[in-house]
Amino acid sequence: MKKDVENETKKRSNIGKKILFAFVLPIVVILLVITITFSILGKNIFQEASSIPVIGTLFSSDKSALTTEDLQRQINQLKATLSDEQAKISDLELLLEQKEAELKALKEEKDQLENDLNNEATTDSSDETTEEEWISVVKTYENMKPKNAAAILTSMDESTALSILSSMREKNVAAILEKMPAEDAAKFTAKLMQLQQ
Repeated sequence: MKKDVENETKKRSNIGKKILFAFVLPIVVILLVITITFSILGKNIFQEASSIPVIGTLFSSDKSALTTEDLQRQINQLKATLSDEQAKISDLELLLEQKEAELKALKEEKDQLENDLNNEATTDSSDETTEEEWISVVKTYENMKPKNAAAILTSMDESTALSILSSMREKNVAAILEKMPAEDAAKFTAKLMQLQQ
C-alpha cells in the first residue's frame, strides 16, 4: 500500500511537471524574449502595455490622479451645461409670459370689438349714427396689425367678419387675408366674391 501511495504521488508530480514544461515555461520564455526585444529596440514594454485598454489598467501608476482630474473636468462641464440650460429655460419662461400677455390683450380686444358690434346691432339709434359707428369699427380693423385683425376676425362669427371685411379697402383686406390660416382665407375670399356679385 505504501508503494501505491508513492506511485500515485509520482504520477501527480509527473502531471505537474508536464504542465510546467508544456505551458508555464514556454510562456515565461516568450515573455522574456519579448521584453529583451523591446529593450533592444529602445521601447519600454510597460508604457506600451499601458496603452492597451484592459492590460493598461494593470500597469498604470497614476490611475487615481487621472481619474479624479477627469471626473472633476466632467463635473465642471456638466455644471456649465446645466447653467446654460437654466438660462435657456429662464428665457423661454419670459417669452411664454410675454406671449400669454399678448394673447390676453388680443382676447380682450376681440371681446371689446364683439361687444361694440353687438351693441351696435341692438341699438335703436338712427341710421346715421349706426353708419358712423360702423365706419369707426371698420377703421379700427384697418388700423390694426394685419396679424391681430386676422386672429380676431377668424374667431368671431362669420357674418360679422364678412361685413367688416367687405367694408374695408382691398389693400387692407389682402393684408389681413394673408395673415389668416389658408382654410379661413379661402373661405372668406369665396364669400367676399359672392357678396360682390
